[in-house]
Amino acid sequence: MDGPTPIKALEEKGINSGDIKKLEEAGFHTVEAVAFTPKKHLIIVKGLSEAKVDKIIDACSKIVSMGFQTASTFFEKRQSMIHLSTGS
Repeated sequence: MDGPTPIKALEEKGINSGDIKKLEEAGFHTVEAVAFTPKKHLIIVKGLSEAKVDKIIDACSKIVSMGFQTASTFFEKRQSMIHLSTGS
């Protein structure tokens, strides 16, 4: 599945709904948004301790691939994409 992952997916990884609601109130609506936000910015979310933030980051890394990707690997993936011509 491509595209952003709704933040509710964190419930399946053991994050309680109260913490997810706190993240949503702080403006985070996707797992990717949380995963790529620095830890020091997540800690300032009201109601989240450093231990909870560590647990949330761990859960995000299980959902979102955060690893490095070489240009050649990315190029190979782009080659397999379907292109639609509009004719214009």
